[in-house]
Amino acid sequence: MRPRDVSLVDAFGHPFDDRMRDALITVAPRLERQFPELADASILADVLEETGNRLAAREQRHGRLKDLRPYAFVVARRMAELRAGLDRSIAIDEGASLEGLATAAHSAGTSEEIEDTILAKQLAARLPDAQRRLYTWKYLGLSTDEIAVREGTSTVNIESRWRQVKRRLRRFISRPRSPATTGA
Repeated sequence: MRPRDVSLVDAFGHPFDDRMRDALITVAPRLERQFPELADASILADVLEETGNRLAAREQRHGRLKDLRPYAFVVARRMAELRAGLDRSIAIDEGASLEGLATAAHSAGTSEEIEDTILAKQLAARLPDAQRRLYTWKYLGLSTDEIAVREGTSTVNIESRWRQVKRRLRRFISRPRSPATTGA
C-alpha cells in the first residue's frame, strides 16, 4: 500500500487534518512490516482511521499532543493487534517509552489514581534510559518474563535491574524536600 494514495477519514466522514494524516501515514510502513495481515489496503486504512479517531478523542479531552507520531504508533499498534485478534500487551519501543507513559490515560479514576500517574511520570523522567524503559514496561503491566524476551536477557537479570530501579525510586521519594519544591 502506498499510504499517501489513501483517503483517511474520521468517524464523521471528514478527512483528518494534515497533522493527523501525516502522523498516521508515518506509522503505516512500520505497521505493515510488523503485521503482515495489514497488507490489504482497506484493512490498513481501517486501522489507521480508528487510530486517528482515538487520537482525536484524546486530544479533545486532554489537549493537543506535542509530537503525535510516537503516540500514534502505540495506538495504531494496539489497533492492529486487536484487528489481528492478538492479545499482546502494548509494546513501547525505546523511542516512545517515556511518551507512552506520559500519554497514559489518566482522565478516569480517583484523585489518588491521577496523582499516582502524575508521580509515575515525574519519577520516570528522572531515570536513565534503560531504567526508564524497564520502569515503563512494569508500569504498563508487562511481566518479568515478557520484558526479558524483549530485552534478550534472562529473567534473573531483569529482576536484578528492577530491584535497582526500585531502590533509585525509593531514594527519589524519600529525599527531603526544600520549601521551594514543596510549595510551603
